[in-house]
Amino acid sequence: DMEEFARRLEEVFPKMVRYIPEARVITVLERIRVTERGVEGTGPIADRVRSIFDKFVEEWKEKQKASA
Repeated sequence: DMEEFARRLEEVFPKMVRYIPEARVITVLERIRVTERGVEGTGPIADRVRSIFDKFVEEWKEKQKASA
């Protein structure tokens, strides 16, 4: 769920995260884009967002397995 992921990013990057529900896109610092396919961008902030994204996806998959 992209909205839930945006809330998680907001905890790490307060007031720097924007979620666009129509496009299902999250932007961080107006430079890094996050879609359901992954993180677009380079640099240390993008790397941090990517690691948070990977952990979020893994937790989501575990939750799906547990409910199945």
